[in-house]
Amino acid sequence: MRLDKFIATSTDFSRREVKHAIKKKQVSVNGAIATDAGLHINDDAEVIINGANISAPAPRYFMLHKPQDYVCATKDHNKATVIDLLFDEANTSKLHIAGRLDIDTTGLVLITDDGKWTHHVISPNKHCAKRYLVNTAEPITEQTIKYFERGIMLDTEKKRCQPAEVEL
Repeated sequence: MRLDKFIATSTDFSRREVKHAIKKKQVSVNGAIATDAGLHINDDAEVIINGANISAPAPRYFMLHKPQDYVCATKDHNKATVIDLLFDEANTSKLHIAGRLDIDTTGLVLITDDGKWTHHVISPNKHCAKRYLVNTAEPITEQTIKYFERGIMLDTEKKRCQPAEVEL
C-alpha cells in the first residue's frame, strides 16, 4: 500500500496532511525519514508520524441499535447521525452504514469501514435477505401487500426496491 494511503486509513490525517508531514520530515518508515508519499510499504512496516507509531488498519464492524430521531448517514448538517453515536471511536470519517433505516425507525444498523463486506451485504446481486418486524397503526391491506411483492418505488429513488415477501 502507498505510504500516504496507509497513514490516512490508519489515522485521522487526510492524504494531503500526510504529504505535508512528509515534506516536513515528520514521517519515518523502518527508521528512515520518508521522502515519498507514494512509497509502497508492507503491513508490517514500522511507520511513525509525529512520534506516534502507526499500526496497519484492520477492518471494523459495529452492530448498533439505532434510536428514533437519528439518520442513517455519515454526515448531516441538520440532524444527528448514527455515526455520531460512536463518539468514542477513532476515525469515524472512514465508517459507513451498510443499509439504512428511516429517521423514525429503530433497529439494528451495521456500520463498517470494509467496503467489500458492505457491498456483499447490500448489493441486490448478492441476494443477502433482510428481515424486518414492523408494527403499523392501521391493518395492512391486500393492495399494500401486492405493492411490496412487486417492489415499491421510494420518492427519492430512480429504481424500484427489490420485491419483498410480506408475512402478517
